[in-house]
Amino acid sequence: MFPEICRWPIWSRSHFDVVDRHWGYEYITSPRQALRNLELSVATRESCLTTTSVSESIAADLDSAARGHLGVTPIGVVENGVSLDRVDCYLAGQRTPRTSKTAIYVGGWNSRLDVDLFERIVRMRPDWTFTLAGGEPTEALRDAPNVRSLGPIAYSDAIRQMASHQVGVVPFVNSAYNRASNFLKAYDYLAAGLTVLATPLPSMAALEQKFPQHVLLADDATEWSSALDKFSPAAPLALADLHGISSENRVERVLSEMRRYEVG
Repeated sequence: MFPEICRWPIWSRSHFDVVDRHWGYEYITSPRQALRNLELSVATRESCLTTTSVSESIAADLDSAARGHLGVTPIGVVENGVSLDRVDCYLAGQRTPRTSKTAIYVGGWNSRLDVDLFERIVRMRPDWTFTLAGGEPTEALRDAPNVRSLGPIAYSDAIRQMASHQVGVVPFVNSAYNRASNFLKAYDYLAAGLTVLATPLPSMAALEQKFPQHVLLADDATEWSSALDKFSPAAPLALADLHGISSENRVERVLSEMRRYEVG
């Protein structure tokens, strides 16, 4: 968010791609700092010819804060994407059989995660093995006999770990920040051939509509446990079926938004 850089006359075009709710980070405890981040985002939008965001919620926040500024173009919503070629490269020649009744969570441990929900699911489903990668889980999860904690791992290793599991989970709290988010991990899970089980947040509901056989939504721990009971392995989606959530497709969509308002 550097509006002064966007105003430099050397640029032939300028575009602002908002991939996160920069004014809603959990570590921002000062309302003044949150407002400042929002103001910087609005100023950056006003300094660029075009803007895209990964969610309707982010676009709505920016529109509301713009206070009717007449010099801005409409925000185009372009969801995140995954590099299918990169995932395919990591898995080439290294695909291993998926172990039954296995679920994996890849990501950090912070306030976005519904830790209480996760701990309850682990206790309720001792017949399932849960692998955690990318962060330091709670003591209760570390000590659970059906939990494997890998800690931080490289993206390539994370993709390979995903490919040996059946279900990728997104057990997040229903917060304003999460409602505005578009979760890259869900795209990674699908590209690695997993079925996704997630909290019913807007971006996950949109993915469920696109891939109803491969994305399941559940609210509380009882619904999550029931979803695992009903789980039946679906054939992994072909790369051609995933083009709509690829990073290549996302680039084309962003460029299309930029072309809509080209001058001359």
